[in-house]
Amino acid sequence: MVAQFPIEADTRTLELMHFLVTAPGYQPLKTIWIEIALCDSGAFHVTLGNAAHALNQISGNDRVKCSEALSHFGVSTRKLRHRLNNSTESTSKGVIANILAHICLAIRSYDWDSWSMHMDGLGLIAKARGGFADLGDQMTLLILLLQALLIQPMSPVFLPAGQALIMVSSIADVINMNSRSASFWKKDVDAIRLIGPCIHFLLSMPRLPSDFMNMSDSEDLVAREVHVEILGKKYFELKVWALVTLALLRYHDGKDVYVQEMKREMLAMNKLTPPEVIEIARDIIWIDVLMSPFSEDLAVDLNPFVSPQRTY
Repeated sequence: MVAQFPIEADTRTLELMHFLVTAPGYQPLKTIWIEIALCDSGAFHVTLGNAAHALNQISGNDRVKCSEALSHFGVSTRKLRHRLNNSTESTSKGVIANILAHICLAIRSYDWDSWSMHMDGLGLIAKARGGFADLGDQMTLLILLLQALLIQPMSPVFLPAGQALIMVSSIADVINMNSRSASFWKKDVDAIRLIGPCIHFLLSMPRLPSDFMNMSDSEDLVAREVHVEILGKKYFELKVWALVTLALLRYHDGKDVYVQEMKREMLAMNKLTPPEVIEIARDIIWIDVLMSPFSEDLAVDLNPFVSPQRTY
């Protein structure tokens, strides 16, 4: 195991890694954090620093900054700065691993300024190297997860991933088979592989400006919305899936607004029938236990001649 570490390991290194691996309780990202750490010496130092900080807290010294942790973080930062100044190294897998480790650290310490800075840096690296498709599986999955974080209201900074929606067709099958297993929901890598691409796609869709409510000159907003309307067909199936899902999940207490919107979509697409609307949703994501019980009733509701106020 020692030979697999990206730095020369002493007794303290082994102690910190043992603590990180065996620490009790569910720790999101722990498995991937360790995998990324083993990719690069700079990332490994961040991981050691995080473990040292956690041990410091357990010992009751959480009010005092841990000098050991700060030392590891400093080594990692110096390595990163040096490599970013090298045109070849600056876009390497090792540099990306180091940055990802700092992003994980920023998330755990709620340092969103640092998080944004490192995410912006990854965006620049992505453009310089033409994306991250050639990276190892775990590296790419972690990027997708961090990209999909909803904690910060920011648009994705990486290259578009519209085709990722194709990957989610198997999500429902996996969930249907494993939804009753508590351990399934604690498998970080599986969750990222299933959900990350879909969330990335959703976050990549156009959105209103954050200050649109206070805009005194609305011409730009109007122009943008016209542009989105023209591109509406690009997101038609995703919109139908969202409407069907919401209507089924709120079938007894709020489906009417979604039913009316789906009727408008059906009229806009001319020959689209209620069963075809339901089938579009099935082809994207369909959680059987949640969605099947009322799907046939919803198809009846979508008949243009049926009032949404009918009583069942």
